[in-house]
Amino acid sequence: MHEYFYKNNSLSHYKDTRNGLIGSEYSSKLSPWFANGSLSIRQVYHDTQDYIAKNGHSPHTTHFIAELFWRDFNKFWFVRYGNKGFSAYGIYDRINYHWKTDMQLI
Repeated sequence: MHEYFYKNNSLSHYKDTRNGLIGSEYSSKLSPWFANGSLSIRQVYHDTQDYIAKNGHSPHTTHFIAELFWRDFNKFWFVRYGNKGFSAYGIYDRINYHWKTDMQLI
């Protein structure tokens, strides 16, 4: 994380490169560390705040924090709803939903 933040200063262009897959300068590469619990989202959030205090606020840091929020939200959403998140009808306990189709509109 410190290499990404400070050594490479990659957070300064995160918004532009976050969806890249190949190369060390694309995305934060923190996902595996979040997934196995070696790194917490709260820790990265507070380190991001330290980075902002030293380097200034930018759209890139705002976007990075927003992505941390969504990761945390989805983690706890799936803790709450489990495999229902992957079912055809989502988290609702529906077996079958009869959609009404207006053939004149189609």
